[in-house]
Amino acid sequence: MGYRKEEIIKRFPALTFVYNPDFETTNTSKSLMLALQSTKKDDILWLNGDVCLDKEVISRVREDEISTEI
Repeated sequence: MGYRKEEIIKRFPALTFVYNPDFETTNTSKSLMLALQSTKKDDILWLNGDVCLDKEVISRVREDEISTEI
């Protein structure tokens, strides 16, 4: 399930997708946990599908221009 899931997966074949079969009862926090458990990578960008951003935000993240130090 998932809104236009097949289209999205087809459009971005180089990305890794993780499906949460229990989304209706567990929601996004469980989805994130499943995704984190499925990868060994340190560079994960998690966005909810209903978040609107300026294109510049994603460009800056991809270019590592934003410092993660607090």
